[in-house]
Amino acid sequence: MGPKKAGKNDLKTPPLDTFDPICVESTTPGTVALMLNSTEEEILAKACLAIYKFAEKCDANKEDLLKLGVVSPLLKLLSHNEKTVKRNASMVLGVLLAHHQARQMLRTLDYLPAIVSLLTPEEDMVIKEFGSLCMSHIAKDHSSKVHMQTADTLKPLVHFLSSPDPDVQKNSAEALALVLVEAESRPLVRELKGIPALLNLLDAEYPVIQQLALNALARITEEVESRLEMKECGGQDKLIQIVNNSQLSDLHVDCLVVLQNCLAEEQCVQELLSSGGLETLLKAITESKSNEVWLKI
Repeated sequence: MGPKKAGKNDLKTPPLDTFDPICVESTTPGTVALMLNSTEEEILAKACLAIYKFAEKCDANKEDLLKLGVVSPLLKLLSHNEKTVKRNASMVLGVLLAHHQARQMLRTLDYLPAIVSLLTPEEDMVIKEFGSLCMSHIAKDHSSKVHMQTADTLKPLVHFLSSPDPDVQKNSAEALALVLVEAESRPLVRELKGIPALLNLLDAEYPVIQQLALNALARITEEVESRLEMKECGGQDKLIQIVNNSQLSDLHVDCLVVLQNCLAEEQCVQELLSSGGLETLLKAITESKSNEVWLKI
């Protein structure tokens, strides 16, 4: 005899409390914004990715999203246990915070701990990239700079200056350059060994990173102790080498700004004289064809 055929009563009946799965497609930002409050990880991840692509297109899209109130739920998602959700939420905030209105909204929330949590060593590189990008955006505003002046906030940024990823380096250097406008942050960055890390970035492959490192050095050397540390780290010699390199002419003026700060200290002047750096510097300057260099002199 063959196997018994299944009758109607033998088929498994799904539980009464099971909701049949549905596929939803939406082209409306408002609908997708509502999905940020879902409890389902897949929906959250897809909603964040869709919002990221929409926000990236133009400022008008960013403004539409801000009116829909996406900042608060996105901030909460930075602490989500699922990595893809956290990564995609960080990407959205990294793009949105380029807009000043997004930063205004953020300041009404307890935002800094959630963003700093993205800067831990165990996070993947994309989260580090967009976390540091968030920091570079919020550092544009004075009130945020004040809140960032703690060792816990600045330490990961200094650490990321040595990242193998150039985007992370750039974002971290830019954030520090902006924070260092505030005098209170300079001793903190110096104590966190920020000066040697910034000097190392002068060898970076990308000119924009070198430029940002020089901007940060120009600001931190407005402090006496930082000028002396530049001398101890061989910073003056490194700057003179750059000024003496005609292929790095775009950096010459900014190097001279930092050197000008350093030479306000007699010890730095003496070091320059004894090392022969002054002769090298003068030779490089006299051979320069840059009007900006001559104006700086």
